[in-house]
Formats: sequence, structure tokens, C-alpha cells
Amino acid sequence: MFWFANDGGPLLVAPRSALGSWEGGDPPSAGRVVAVQWQYDPARPATDYDRACAVTPPVGVVEIGNDWGVVLTADGSATWLEVNVLAIALLAEDSGRDTLLNFLNALPNAAWSLVIPSASVDRDGVLLLHAASTLKDVEIRTASEAGNAHIGDAILSPIPAGRYRLEYARQSTGARSEVSFLRFRPLESVAA
Repeated sequence: MFWFANDGGPLLVAPRSALGSWEGGDPPSAGRVVAVQWQYDPARPATDYDRACAVTPPVGVVEIGNDWGVVLTADGSATWLEVNVLAIALLAEDSGRDTLLNFLNALPNAAWSLVIPSASVDRDGVLLLHAASTLKDVEIRTASEAGNAHIGDAILSPIPAGRYRLEYARQSTGARSEVSFLRFRPLESVAA
């Protein structure tokens, strides 16, 4: 499994095509103004990264142009467990594929909370990246690679084009560990 080894700060999941409008930690361009109550660096203009940091844990939605993004504030590293399921594990003992699938399959329906009722994904798929990054600054990697991705990387999940209901669940797996999942449940597909 190819893990995004997060060293801190929120992660962002969004359609690849939308991320041209995400400016990460860069100052907003074209006269755009970002308004937030807290800023990572109050001496500079507020940024999209500040918007991501303002999301109430563990998950929230941000607008990216006319599109959507999901901000994940949960601690830990993240991986595309399946094409349409992102897993976030806090400690290494929770990170084996079979272990994560067991946790995922054991979650009752009531454990899942709605994040976005209907989100569109086009043929370019969905990327996982650090919220401080921008599309122009990341190396796009595939979920089938080995090793770890870090800030400056983005992991592509080739989620089929269509409309999805996005849901989030988390589960404690020990005194100091937990796993969480973001899943894309198909509503309809887009014709080829």
C-alpha cells in the first residue's frame, strides 16, 4: 500500500480537475480574498491552507472554485485502501491492508456520517494531498506505488466518473490509536 505519511496539518481530497483553483499556502491570486478567524501566518494574507486548518475536526468540506474538497484533520497517515475508500491510520499496527479491511467491513451503517450528499467526479479522478500544497507543486503518484508519499506529493485514485455520496467513519482501535475512512458511494455514473 502506498501511504501518504502526514507530518502534520490537514489533508485534502478533491477532484484533480478542481485543484487548479486550490492555492494551498500561497497568497490568494487575482484579487481573491480568503476570510478566516485563525491564520497560520497572520503577517501574510489568509490562504486556502488557512481555510483547511479552520475545518472542525475530524472532517469538513471546502469549496474549490465551483467544485468541492474534503479536508481531513485526523492524525495519521492515509492510503487509498480501495479505489473508492480512503483509510487514515494513526499507528502502524493499524495499517495492514487486511487489518484495515476488517475494520472497514465491521463498521455498522450507523457509524457513517454524511460529508457530501452528492459530489461529482470527472474522468481525471481524485487526488489526496497535503492541504498546504498546490496542484502545480505536487508530483502526482499512483496508489499502486510502494513506499510513502510526503508533502509535495499527491496520490491519485482513479475513481470512475460519476456522482457520489461521501461518508466518513472512525473507530478507536486501542488506547492511543484509531482508524478512519472516507468512502465514495456511487449515486450514478457518467456515460463514457
